[in-house]
Amino acid sequence: MAPFNLTLLVEPAGSGTIALNTIHPDPLPWTGTYFGGMTNSVAAVSTGADPFHHWETTSGSIILSDAMASSTIFSLTGSDTLIAVFGMPDAVDYASGSWYIQASPTLVENQINLDVELPGEMPVQASLVNGLGQVVQTWTLANRNPGKQTHLLNVSPQLTASGVHFLQVRQEGVLQTIKLVLLPR
Repeated sequence: MAPFNLTLLVEPAGSGTIALNTIHPDPLPWTGTYFGGMTNSVAAVSTGADPFHHWETTSGSIILSDAMASSTIFSLTGSDTLIAVFGMPDAVDYASGSWYIQASPTLVENQINLDVELPGEMPVQASLVNGLGQVVQTWTLANRNPGKQTHLLNVSPQLTASGVHFLQVRQEGVLQTIKLVLLPR
């Protein structure tokens, strides 16, 4: 895949550092050019009292293996910004838009159970992305009301490629990614 611009930054500014593959970009924000479709490693380290909380992207062109792990791998499918977020969530953050997702099983045959907890009514979209960064199936969640809910996502029978895929769940510009393995059918 073509080279893409990758910008790294931390929030709040100055609360941590980021290691990307073998480099430690300084100062942040930092922008470099990386080829898409390749596996990259990234790690966030706190420089103060605030612990690492999660990773965010601004355009959804970064497929993270684990958005909640301070050290993870990712693949780039287009120009994007990767943000290391530090600090503990509090009631103010939750009320302003924090949300929670969990998918099971991670070894998928035909269906994915998607548990979602939303702080308010909002549109939510889930996409299944293959290892090349291509969206192979998309679902729009019908129940977008506040609170906990479970959605059953039926994987298309036409989807025959097994292997590592990523479930990307997006609401109001925020993206969370979960790594899944589609089993042979």
